[in-house]
Amino acid sequence: EGGVCRKGGVKPLGPDALEDFVLEHQVVVVNFCDAHAGKCRLLASEVEKAAEMEGRAKYAYVDCDEYPEASQIYGVDELPTVRLFVRGRMMDDYKGRRMAGDISKHAEELVRKVDEALGKDKGAREVAIDLNGETFHASTHNTSLSLFVMFHSPSCSACARLYTDFEAVARTFKGLPDVAVAKLNVDTFPEAAEKYAKYGIPSFVLFGKADRFFGFKPREVVYADFRVAAAMVKFLNRKCAVKQKLARVPGMLEMTAGMEEQITGGQGDADAPDWVFQPARGEL
Repeated sequence: EGGVCRKGGVKPLGPDALEDFVLEHQVVVVNFCDAHAGKCRLLASEVEKAAEMEGRAKYAYVDCDEYPEASQIYGVDELPTVRLFVRGRMMDDYKGRRMAGDISKHAEELVRKVDEALGKDKGAREVAIDLNGETFHASTHNTSLSLFVMFHSPSCSACARLYTDFEAVARTFKGLPDVAVAKLNVDTFPEAAEKYAKYGIPSFVLFGKADRFFGFKPREVVYADFRVAAAMVKFLNRKCAVKQKLARVPGMLEMTAGMEEQITGGQGDADAPDWVFQPARGEL
């Protein structure tokens, strides 16, 4: 096998297994290569050495000759390509020196940044409130609180990809007295899934506080736009009449200019189309 990453701390994976692997670990370095190409074998040797160095980043490789669909799935244009994943989110290609020490240093720097952004203890990381049936009912019937809820399941890979962005949203509105961001595991409260996630998960609903326009009754607003933190923050700022600046978290998706154009219609916030108001469909 020569320099191909078959041993040490580098895990050989196919596209499906890679999807699960990057979701399980905080920072993952992935070498997309062709096991039979000379330049790929040289880089593979350095990646293998990097994986054997002390650190917390995880390493994997995908043989795109064995799995040709991987190049299309992950947008790999040339081989070899080293790409980093942060909390399941695909980042840019690694552009530094292709030496073991440099690769390891870059990966561990990302680990450090994630630690700083999310906090080192479990409580600090979990800013989004975890609701159960009782707290969900109480919170959504609080007429003085605007509550943005993500209906999710830990077993859902689509949900897992959005946890980082949703955490950024939660950090953005942390500390506001009348705005909160929370998650509800539909596996533990299926009644909520039947009502608010009947078209699938993850789904997002803003339970807005009562005001004169709505006859002082709580209202429900289904969020149906881009599933990136920046778009969600823009939505909540408009609906909750606040002006919070996005709290950035490593691994979150960026809102592109094209997304911005579609959200605002190219006319700015004042002329952005309003969101669909969805009335409650009975009590839980």
